[in-house]
Amino acid sequence: MTTIRRKKKPVPELREKTVKKKKPAKSAPNLAAPDFPMLFSMLVLLIFGLLMVFSSSALGGGFLGQEENIFYYFGRQLRWAGLGLIAFFICMYISMRMVRKLTRPFAVVALIFLVMVIFRGVGESTYGASRWLFIGGFGFQPSELGKLACIFLLADFLARWKTGARRFFPEFVMAVGVIGVFALLILMGPDLGTTMIVGGTGAVMLFLAGARIIYLLLLGALGGTGVYYSIRSNPYQMRRWMAFRDPTVDPLGDGYQIIQGLLAIGSGGLRGVGLGQSRQIYWVPEKHTDFIFSILAEETGFIGAGLVVAMFMLFTWRGLVIARRAPGRYMRLLAAGLTVMISLQAFVNLAVVTNLAPVTGITLPFISYGGTSLLITMAASGIIMNISRHRVQEEPGHER
Repeated sequence: MTTIRRKKKPVPELREKTVKKKKPAKSAPNLAAPDFPMLFSMLVLLIFGLLMVFSSSALGGGFLGQEENIFYYFGRQLRWAGLGLIAFFICMYISMRMVRKLTRPFAVVALIFLVMVIFRGVGESTYGASRWLFIGGFGFQPSELGKLACIFLLADFLARWKTGARRFFPEFVMAVGVIGVFALLILMGPDLGTTMIVGGTGAVMLFLAGARIIYLLLLGALGGTGVYYSIRSNPYQMRRWMAFRDPTVDPLGDGYQIIQGLLAIGSGGLRGVGLGQSRQIYWVPEKHTDFIFSILAEETGFIGAGLVVAMFMLFTWRGLVIARRAPGRYMRLLAAGLTVMISLQAFVNLAVVTNLAPVTGITLPFISYGGTSLLITMAASGIIMNISRHRVQEEPGHER
C-alpha cells in the first residue's frame, strides 16, 4: 500500500509581539509637604509681632489712647493676622497656573490704585507722602499691592522669554520698563523706601534671569540718580538724610527718633527689661510701627533681638533654597523675588533703627503694626510655601 504523505504545514514563525512604547507622560507636579523650617520661622516672627504690638501700644505706660481701649491696636492686628493666615493658606494651595493667569489683571488693578493715590482728595497724605487709599471706609496702601504685582509680572515676562534678560533689547529694556513704571508711581507718592525695595528686588530678579553685569550697573546708576533727585527735591527726605549723617545736630527735631531708638536698644542688655517694662516706650516715636524693633530689643534684650534676626535669616535661606529647587524658570524667579522682597524690607528696617540707613518709613515684616503690610507679607509667604511643595525636575528645554 502506498502511504499518502501529507504535506506538513509550515509552522508559522513566532513573531515577537511588538509592545507599543508609551509616550513619556508629562511631568506632573509631585506635591510634597511644605517647607517646615520656613513655616516655623514665619510663625515665630508672627507671634513675636503680636506680642510686641500689644506691649508697645498698651503695656508699660505706652498706651496710645485710641478709643480708650488698651486692646485697640492689638485687636486690629490680631484680626489682620487672622485674615493673613487665611490668605496664606489660600496662596499655599492655589494652583500656580491660576496664579500666573491672574498676574496681568492683578497688575492692572494695582496700577490703577497707584494712580488714584497720587491725586489729592483720593489718597491721604501722611508725613508728606500720599500712601493711603480709602474706599468705602476701608484704608490700605496701594504701594504694598504695587511691589507684589511688579514681582509677579516681572517673573511672568522673564519666564516667557527664552533668553531671559541676556539680550539688552528688547528683553532687558522691557523688564526695566516694568520695574520703572511701578517704581515711578510709588516714588511719586513720594514713598522712597518702597521704591528702593521694588528696584532692589527687580535688580536681583534680572541678575537671576541672566542679565549682564554691565546692564545691571547701568540700571544701578539710573536708580541712584533717581534716589538723589528725590532726596534733593523733597525737604522732608533731605532732613532725614541730614539726621542720618548726624542725629545730634537736631536732637529734639529730626534726630530725635533715631537717638531715642538707639537708647532703647542699648538699654536692653542681654536679657532685656521684660515685656511691658520698657522705659523708652514713652519717648520713641512710631514705637508700634517703624521703630518697633527698638522696643523689642529693650524688652527682650540681645537674646530676643538676636532670635528675631536669626528667624529672618532662616526665612531668607529657606526661601532661596526653595527658589533653587523650584521646577521651571517662572517658579524660580517668583520664589526668589518674593523672598528678596520680604528679606530686603526687614534688612532696611533694621538698618534704619540702628542708624545704618536714613529713616524711610519701612515697616518690619510680620512684626510691625499694619494691616496691609501684614496681609501682603503673609500672602507672599504662602506663594513661596506653595512653590516649596513642587518637587518636579523638568527635562532640559522645559524652562517655562
